[in-house]
Order: sequence, then C-alpha cells, then structure tokens
Amino acid sequence: MEAKILHERKKCIGCGACVALAPEFWRMSSDNKATLLKNKIESKKDFDINKQAEMACPVNCIHVVEEKTKSNPKKAGEKR
Repeated sequence: MEAKILHERKKCIGCGACVALAPEFWRMSSDNKATLLKNKIESKKDFDINKQAEMACPVNCIHVVEEKTKSNPKKAGEKR
C-alpha cells in the first residue's frame, strides 16, 4: 500500500487530534498548528491511523490519498 498525506496547514486550528492519533506523523509546532513530519504512507496500519486523523480533523485540512501503483491500479475513490 502506498499513500500520501496532504496537509492544508493554513486551515489548521491546532486541535491536536492528528498528533494524538498519529504521533509518528504529526507534531504541534510553536505556532500552535500541527506540522506533518512525513507524508509518505507505506503500511496499512499507518494508512488507517492517518485516515482516523483525517476524519477527526474538525476543519478538514488533512487528506490521505492512495497513490496509483502497478500493484494497485485503482485510484482513490474509484470502484473496481
């Protein structure tokens, strides 16, 4: 599984849900906004916790997007 995280940091209100759910990917910065530490997701576990962070974000500034690969030709949101 390959996916990436997109973060619209300007929209962040600093609620900290992403940091609580996925601390390996997120941290709070000195300006009280979340900062994405790494945007590449390579495991199902990391995908799932970041999808939880995406859903928990009250301003919808986190987007987890599956990448199209040879082993996964399906684009995010497509049905097979």
